Amino acid sequence: MDEKRFHPAKFRLIRIKAGYGRAELAKKAKMHKVTIKEWERGYVQHRISSPHLTRCAQVLGCSVDDFMEPADWLPCADDLALLKRHKEVTALGYHGIESPNPRSVPVRYGEWLSGTQSDT
Repeated sequence: MDEKRFHPAKFRLIRIKAGYGRAELAKKAKMHKVTIKEWERGYVQHRISSPHLTRCAQVLGCSVDDFMEPADWLPCADDLALLKRHKEVTALGYHGIESPNPRSVPVRYGEWLSGTQSDT
């Protein structure tokens, strides 16, 4: 089984499902909204501090473990639809990952979601 780690898309889904925008969550968790944006884009995984994650989890009504998933985790179809409705899919392409399509073509999340992946 893959080791679990902070997963930006999972964090974003939990935030959206809880009904919080980035700015509102940042204010309640006493942090800067740019930090949340960077987390959700996968830019600063090595700098994610436990106190910030703990405060976000408290505000969102979950545990820090809820933000953790294996590196190859993909949201289910309903969650992808939710992300699309909230226009939150642009940040999903932070690194390459195997797509769930039958051909198993390596794609970036953003390409997979938009259907623009190449067949090369």
